[in-house]
Amino acid sequence: MIFERRFSIAPAFVRLIRRDRPGIRIVEGHFPDQPERRSHVRLENESCELVLESVEDGRVTAEERTEVSRAQGEVLLDVCAGKVSYERLRIDLSEDVVVLIERVLTPAPSQTARIAFQSAEAAEAFRPPLWLGPELKADEAAGPRAVALGARPKAYDGPLSNAGLESLLDLLERSASQRYGARGGRDDLVMSALKRLARGDGAPAPQAPASASPAPAPMPPPAASASEDALFDPPPELPAGPTNGSGRRPA
Repeated sequence: MIFERRFSIAPAFVRLIRRDRPGIRIVEGHFPDQPERRSHVRLENESCELVLESVEDGRVTAEERTEVSRAQGEVLLDVCAGKVSYERLRIDLSEDVVVLIERVLTPAPSQTARIAFQSAEAAEAFRPPLWLGPELKADEAAGPRAVALGARPKAYDGPLSNAGLESLLDLLERSASQRYGARGGRDDLVMSALKRLARGDGAPAPQAPASASPAPAPMPPPAASASEDALFDPPPELPAGPTNGSGRRPA
């Protein structure tokens, strides 16, 4: 038997997680509950499945999946009682604990975090990380099935603290280092900047005013060459000589 705990989560934290790891888009069509059994059709990427679940005391005790064609799945979607479209994100807290974030897109936007355990003891012993919001009660935990059949979850009203932001950034940094090794890059710079903002020391350091540099000395005008001076010198006067009676100089 699977034991689940559901938590609310801030939309801003979901956006940060989506930036680091894109989710999987899922469309489900749910049929009305039957005694000790419920069913739905699921379209995920190119696959399509008909899912039959056995239920005992409100918990899923067994699950049977049958692959159907895309055309059959679309026909089942048309006759189901309610449909839901959501995005599923996965975060591994450890080898045994996996957080599944379900970001419902339609018909009523919401986001919840779901964690499944193999035993009641493991579920009871789990201590949620700081970036998760308050735990949801059974009547508040509106998962995809409940939303498809008419439930409308309330908006997130939990805390949004710097400690939660730092805890989430540390988790995403460790996960990125495990996936990409020692390679850094732009994402590392973004994460570091976000962590500085969360600690409150992200303001840029004041810059010292630059000292005024002295104005350059004026350059002396270039000296004119002899040929240039000759262009502007007045022409030389001709010497005076004897004239004839007409006042003209002899040829």
